[in-house]
Amino acid sequence: MKKIIYLLALLATVGIGAVYRVDLLFALGIAEILVWVCLAVITRLHRKHLKLGFEKQLATTIRQKKAPCSLRAQNTSRFAIAQFRARLWYGYYWEKKPKKMYLYGSLEGREVQHSRVELPALSCGFLQLRLDRIRVYDWFGLTSARCKDSPRCLLAVLPPTQAMTVELSYRSAGDSAALLLRSLPQQNGDSEEIRQLREYQDGDQTRSIHWKQSARTDKLWVKEYEQQSDRLVELHLVWTQFRFARPQQREGFYTILSSLLYGLLRALPQVPVYWTEEERGPRSMLLNSEEGITDLLLQLYHLEQGRSLAVDHPAPPIAQKGRIMRLEFTSGLQLREDRKVLCDFSSQQYSQQLSRFTLRL
Repeated sequence: MKKIIYLLALLATVGIGAVYRVDLLFALGIAEILVWVCLAVITRLHRKHLKLGFEKQLATTIRQKKAPCSLRAQNTSRFAIAQFRARLWYGYYWEKKPKKMYLYGSLEGREVQHSRVELPALSCGFLQLRLDRIRVYDWFGLTSARCKDSPRCLLAVLPPTQAMTVELSYRSAGDSAALLLRSLPQQNGDSEEIRQLREYQDGDQTRSIHWKQSARTDKLWVKEYEQQSDRLVELHLVWTQFRFARPQQREGFYTILSSLLYGLLRALPQVPVYWTEEERGPRSMLLNSEEGITDLLLQLYHLEQGRSLAVDHPAPPIAQKGRIMRLEFTSGLQLREDRKVLCDFSSQQYSQQLSRFTLRL
């Protein structure tokens, strides 16, 4: 609107001055043209000094109604940038049309500005972000210059942190389909040796608590035994080309998988995970901390889009025969142990099922 009004005033001034031969109006019109040219040159110079983009090329957030996205704006010139504007596109790859919003700001000379934008992140997966139509305006908003940059970013939306209830029990080592996951508390005459003491975690059996150490430190400590070090639980992910029939199925898969891994890692020192890719064949990742769950989810997000990442994790250990428990989790939300169905989750009611389900190993 400002441009239109200024152009109309300019045309009127020059036209009236030329028709009625009013030198003052004609000179005023020439001055207005020169001002317009100077402002246009200034905005073109300023656009070279504006650096607008995302803080990280790959950021993570928890699934929520409004997720923060960090932006970084920098002015490399010593002169202030009166105003700039950018259009932000955001959406998931399966959405037909991404959404958009406009961002505005201003920068002083040599200023670096960090800002946060809240975006709806209601589904697990990669929320794709892109900035375009970045424009720099003059002080009066009469002229603008467009930047050529179009930065992109991926916002990985992770399921909420929730641990599945996992109960560990004693199983005979002679049973080839079973695994001694956690030993009973040491009794008189028991040949097991304590490997280490660690702080109590949700899901630990009260019988394993080391009461003397807990009384001395005012913290709960549990005993881990030497026999646990050579036992292994394997998790195999089973899917067909990693595709989901419905959005609810996708949400259920990632939410249940995350909950399962958190529960296993709070009960076991490590969990190897296996899956198969179409191009690379069998792949694996050894998870020994909760940070590894995020790495695995990022890998699966890329696989869902037909891409793959290099796995920078140690190889899973090799356990003795008869000491491996094989768990399978399918894209159909079915949790199995050696082809025995432990739980068939529903894509509509998996949250309620998770709150009631207990994995007994």
